[in-house]
Amino acid sequence: MYFFPVPCFSISLFFFLCSAVFVFVVFVFALLYSFSLPVCCVYLCILSIAVYFMSRVPMEQLQARKDELLSREKRIGISISLLDLLQRDENRSPFEKPFVSLKTLYSDFVVREISPFYNHQQPLQLEALPSKETVTDLVLRDSAAGGEPASRMPSIAPRKRERESAFDAEKQEQIKKAFAPLLNEEDLRALTEALAEAQDGVTLRHVTEKEKRTQIHHAVRNVLGAGYISTTSDGAICIQKATERDKREDRRRSNPIKTRAFLHFTVYKENFDSNQAIFFLSKQIGINKRQIQFCGTKDKRAVTLQRMAVQDLDPARLCAVNERSCGVGHNVKVCSFQIRDRGLALGDSLGNHFRIVLRLFHTPSRHEGDAPWDALNDARVAEWQELLRAHGVINFFGPQRFGTTSVLTSDVGLCLLKGDFERALYLIFLSKSMFVPPLTEVLPLVGAKDYAAALERTPYYCSQERDVLKFLVEHNTDIFGAFCAMSRTMAMLYFHAVQSLLWNQMASARVALSRQARVGDLVLASTYEQRTSGATTGETPASAVNEGSGAEGSPPSAPFRPRTTSRSLRWPRSVLPLPGPDGDLQFPQAAPCTRADYDVALAELGVASLLAPRAGGEGGTTAPSVSAAQTGANKYSASLLKKFHFHGAYRALGVMPKDLRLSLVSVKGWSTPLIPTDLQGQGNTAQEGEQTAGGDASAAADEQNTTALVAEFALPPGCYATSVLREISYAVNEKMHSKEVPEE
Repeated sequence: MYFFPVPCFSISLFFFLCSAVFVFVVFVFALLYSFSLPVCCVYLCILSIAVYFMSRVPMEQLQARKDELLSREKRIGISISLLDLLQRDENRSPFEKPFVSLKTLYSDFVVREISPFYNHQQPLQLEALPSKETVTDLVLRDSAAGGEPASRMPSIAPRKRERESAFDAEKQEQIKKAFAPLLNEEDLRALTEALAEAQDGVTLRHVTEKEKRTQIHHAVRNVLGAGYISTTSDGAICIQKATERDKREDRRRSNPIKTRAFLHFTVYKENFDSNQAIFFLSKQIGINKRQIQFCGTKDKRAVTLQRMAVQDLDPARLCAVNERSCGVGHNVKVCSFQIRDRGLALGDSLGNHFRIVLRLFHTPSRHEGDAPWDALNDARVAEWQELLRAHGVINFFGPQRFGTTSVLTSDVGLCLLKGDFERALYLIFLSKSMFVPPLTEVLPLVGAKDYAAALERTPYYCSQERDVLKFLVEHNTDIFGAFCAMSRTMAMLYFHAVQSLLWNQMASARVALSRQARVGDLVLASTYEQRTSGATTGETPASAVNEGSGAEGSPPSAPFRPRTTSRSLRWPRSVLPLPGPDGDLQFPQAAPCTRADYDVALAELGVASLLAPRAGGEGGTTAPSVSAAQTGANKYSASLLKKFHFHGAYRALGVMPKDLRLSLVSVKGWSTPLIPTDLQGQGNTAQEGEQTAGGDASAAADEQNTTALVAEFALPPGCYATSVLREISYAVNEKMHSKEVPEE
């Protein structure tokens, strides 16, 4: 739902003016009709009270939105604010965070990936868009700058096929010299004439010896090249021009897929979902979307830049994407081509640089007990900046990790781990129905296990749901098998969400207890050695170990527990484990994050089997006994682990935003763009028709002066910008799909 498509200041002002005019009209009416003065005063008091409460309506609704935000954060395990705790620790005056509009315009949220392989590890920029005429020179230049040898360049063929020219005199002489010992005069003359005239083929009928036929085949391949092929039919040798299919087959044999180079490029998109952008690119260049490699997904309602890679791709085909339209208000462009030996994998980036505009809501007056919204000034912003630079933020998994509906992805994951597959299936359809209305009709059918009717009514574009239903139509009782038939990437989201939920809970408890490093905390051995020896002053805990997703394979290099603390070893450098069935997963030895504390939390969630059996010797709270129902779910957890291979991992407790800058900016008009896009900077487009998050209703506020808080910072991979934003604001105007979730 949306809250306040226009600033609260404008809403309140509208209520106030209308009410004041109404009071004035009623008062004049009473005087004209000779009401007594006391009666007029009573009317005036009553109407003034009405004006008072009407002007408070936006504030009360904002408070309701704040309560909703805090309630959702609590559901995903986030229960504290580091900035609030620090202000209390340092005896600073408390300050209520302002309400802001996040992503009012898509250009208010700019994400630039930081690649280790391009642009000297600086945030990506939209460079000059290549054309088919200039792309070859640009690829050779950028690849040479990156240290790639010219021999690794893929063949760059023209877009239109051209008729191959005839061999010149020098080449013909070389051909005669190679074939003269193998052919008689008649066949040699036929071959040279066919090649000189660029004929489609020639047949040599006088070669009877098998050994000579073999030598002729070798000569065709070595002298005539990939443009011709030779075959033997009824004792005669046929030499023909190779078709495109023949050439592809020859390239496949002579250039195995494992040895082919990768074309890396920057993808710039505006107001476009990452999956949609990948699908768009794959359709335009004619490849399977699975061939496109990238380091991570980016926000939809935003301007984003990231690197992608495709193996053995002609750059001329790719640059044609820049000539295609994506629809009004959407853009996808590609640039900065480079050839490299290896592709990209999830997590390969060094992080992301963010520039975010938060537009402040204002209230027209201050009532007793209200927060002092208008007190936000440069001094207060500078204080926040100082605290965040010095202490960092808690490295929470953000709300995006848990979906955008009232059904959290962790809710589905918990049902799967408990073995309650029927409810998990129902929750998946319930969640999707909140933004795909046709699925509302499917919900009762899924609940009644009428999978054939449900499949018939499920829209074609709900491919994930249709795959599950198709399996259930064929295997009506095997609902576990239906989830195993689900896309592994999609299924992993549910398990990772459960791990993220528990990690958030543990991080909240740990930071609430102490903002200092403690004996028994887990830290990376490399980080500990660097900090205690003074070898480096870099802030690298989150980038050193920040899987946060239970990545495939075993957990990263084992951390250890220092026996003493050091002033150089601060709390953000500690790590907490994400729960997983890994026998060698380590835990802190200080409450509230010991192995026993994890056992208690998992038992409360009903998924105690998520951790491997304990070897003993860990201190902390005593774990409760496991119920029979939980024991019965162990077999499902084992089967799920075998199928999906989710594991534990370690995640840095805190993260230090790099190059953090906060500033207040005054702007005229609620929907006035503050950040020009890279595409505008090249003069390719005007920012026309960009809709605010609230739609056309915001036009009423376009003439009002408003204040925006601009935040710039960089974060390591796997970290969420919302971890920074939640410390300084309550973000409203974000779309959240909601529907009542039935009890189990």
